[in-house]
Amino acid sequence: MTFKLFWQDPYLTRLDTQVTRVDGNDVTVAETIFYAFSGGQESDHGTIAGKPVLKARKEGKEIFYTLEEGHGLEVGEAVTMGSGVTVSCACTSRRNWCWNSLIRT
Repeated sequence: MTFKLFWQDPYLTRLDTQVTRVDGNDVTVAETIFYAFSGGQESDHGTIAGKPVLKARKEGKEIFYTLEEGHGLEVGEAVTMGSGVTVSCACTSRRNWCWNSLIRT
């Protein structure tokens, strides 16, 4: 299971982590700062080891990141995640949920 740091600190724009799974173009990492598409909220964008993340998807408690073919990453490899986003979509999603809850009450 990927540890989702974006819930604790949505302002992180860089993270050193480790690849935990590689399945073709899909990779998982030990921790992440990238929110994956969920509930209509867009995914964060960025890079893993300098390679652009093409897609982020959530399956259960795991987040899979799709990279370009031939990315060359291997399980156990230390990588850096980088984001051009100054506030994670997770923060926006949580804020919208709070506002929607207040409006309904």
